[in-house]
Amino acid sequence: MRANSSSPKLFSDIVFTASIVSYLICLISRLSHIRPDRVGWFSDRDKITSAYGELVRHLVALEVPAVCSEIFGGWRGPDIGINEQQTRDLWCDGILRMPDYLAGTLSVLCFEQETMSSAAGKFVDMLQNVMAGQEPLSRHACGSRASRGGGLLFQVGP
Repeated sequence: MRANSSSPKLFSDIVFTASIVSYLICLISRLSHIRPDRVGWFSDRDKITSAYGELVRHLVALEVPAVCSEIFGGWRGPDIGINEQQTRDLWCDGILRMPDYLAGTLSVLCFEQETMSSAAGKFVDMLQNVMAGQEPLSRHACGSRASRGGGLLFQVGP
């Protein structure tokens, strides 16, 4: 990392994300009735997955074999399929948007005080129309892609 472009918070997020992804891959391998040959991780496009030469990919590629080898007595774990970072839409974008919208919406809520943070502006529509049950999530998650027929659509609610 160069001193003028490094971010301790971003680096921490990368290490945390790599640890969670590695843990989930090892957990999937452990709970499966058969040992999987390949496990895929499809992530959205953001700084965590693209920063520092896609460091998170390298960390996952190091952590999974180390942990699986320890758990499974030498088996180095499944091959890990990770989508490449691209500027164009991915086939899985519609699926990836839903957790982003939900997590973002939930992150602006202050449950103790029953209020929203000042950053809630872009999530008000989600709160009013989706979480209140007035509109299916697929319209928000996929936006105009739904009208073009792209992506997989899921509907939450009536």
